[in-house]
Amino acid sequence: MDVLIVMCVSNFRFNDTVMDSAIPEGNKSEIDIQLFSWFPYTSPTNCDKLKEAVLLDRWNSDGEFVLKVNLFPEKVLKIFHNFSTKVICFIFPPAVIENSEQNYTGLEVNFVELIFKRLNLRAEYNVSPNRKDNFHPLFIESIQQLEHLSSDIAIGILPFHFSIMGIVEATNPYFYITVSWYVPCPNPASRWKSMYKIFGLFVWASFSAVVILALILMWLLAKYETQLHVHESENFNTIMYCIYNVWAVITGVSVPHKQISHILRIFFTAWV
Repeated sequence: MDVLIVMCVSNFRFNDTVMDSAIPEGNKSEIDIQLFSWFPYTSPTNCDKLKEAVLLDRWNSDGEFVLKVNLFPEKVLKIFHNFSTKVICFIFPPAVIENSEQNYTGLEVNFVELIFKRLNLRAEYNVSPNRKDNFHPLFIESIQQLEHLSSDIAIGILPFHFSIMGIVEATNPYFYITVSWYVPCPNPASRWKSMYKIFGLFVWASFSAVVILALILMWLLAKYETQLHVHESENFNTIMYCIYNVWAVITGVSVPHKQISHILRIFFTAWV
């Protein structure tokens, strides 16, 4: 808003008109400094927007301003004399709700009407006809209307996004939504349950069958070799010791004594 452009020329073209100098002949200097600015409206009582620069004042070579006006006047009015302002929106309850034709209400519409009433502005709503689209295309359409200057304000619970910050200016958040995310607590699992869940039922059944078959064969072979007058190690003559040996092989622990008979050695090696 508070922009001031300073140009140093003797004569120039301004608004398709060749400008020379408005300084009286007695004070006319060879070079003048022109100071330009921009106003959002043509006058405090006219809502037409200016599309060209405004010559505020000149500084002559004698070191003084010609018109002696305020170079930074108040450009934003306190009361806008019922100026019309275009508001782009789309039907999105509870932010924007259509009561009847050209009659809208809702959370954001109420905010706009409250602010416009204080500033003496008149809202001219431009509602998107696309009622069945999802949120994202309607959001992009609203921002594009602002980018092309077809509308002045966009409403509809529009989110902050880094891609639009260079195009539009967002208001301060006035409404916050808190989302609570609930996750069910897990049921406690016993240690045995956590172990047998590693494999499926078929794998555990096959594994148990092989273990039982191995310890029975190991015990029977040891008994058979003993009957043949082969003094087998005591670690293989009882069923309990055979269970210990099988469990040792499963857990990767060496058995305390090796086998004596050849047939038991061959079976034990195959089992390992």
